[in-house]
Amino acid sequence: MEIIDKNGLRKKIKIAILGMGYVGLPLAILFAKETNVIAFDINKNRIDELMNGLDKTNEISNYELKEISSSVDFTYDAEKL
Repeated sequence: MEIIDKNGLRKKIKIAILGMGYVGLPLAILFAKETNVIAFDINKNRIDELMNGLDKTNEISNYELKEISSSVDFTYDAEKL
């Protein structure tokens, strides 16, 4: 996804989604189909699970997680925001 700045230059954007629950995770997956996403959650176990392509809440299929893995940076590190 790109935006055009005030000088008419195209710039690629990155989106951060906070919280990988029943709203945040599907939203992150949706945006990841168009641009790079930082998917943040304070729960390290949840992030580890998602980084391994697993969603135990079944909000997103394991196939979908693997499909967008190159566009999403799952993290519990607030410094990456």
